[in-house]
Amino acid sequence: MSDENIFEEYKRVALSIKKVHVTDEELILEWKYEKRENDVYLFKDLKKATIITTDQGPFEEDVFWLLLFKIPIMIPQAAGTDKLLEKLQKLPGFDNENVIKAMTCTENDSFLVWEKKNKE
Repeated sequence: MSDENIFEEYKRVALSIKKVHVTDEELILEWKYEKRENDVYLFKDLKKATIITTDQGPFEEDVFWLLLFKIPIMIPQAAGTDKLLEKLQKLPGFDNENVIKAMTCTENDSFLVWEKKNKE
């Protein structure tokens, strides 16, 4: 499967996310389809955070958060990621400059904003 096909599959799943809820310890994904239970991820297990941009805006979602826990999770910015950004900005070594670059990007690109160090 090509990288483009993998991205499209992740994007399809990401667009099924209705809303993101953030607590001090957890990221909770609320799904559009009520028969699916909410997914809960612990921030202590977060390994990496990247922002992915596409050239598909403004009529399609064009900014996604790719979070690597034990599995990768992709979340569209439209799912309410403001609280997620606030939480991630508190992590040591968070790269706010890359957030700014990502939010002004209109191309297909990715921006690493945080990665867990071995000591953390």
